[in-house]
Amino acid sequence: MLLPDELIELYAIRLNAKMLSSFKKQPSQNQTDLIMRES
Repeated sequence: MLLPDELIELYAIRLNAKMLSSFKKQPSQNQTDLIMRES
């Protein structure tokens, strides 16, 4: 399913922010887990 560009952009920004804050608090091995749950 394709999303409008605006939604993709917003989603990417939100995901990026979550990954960034998560990266500061947790080991990088949890990044894959985070991405899997978000997808």
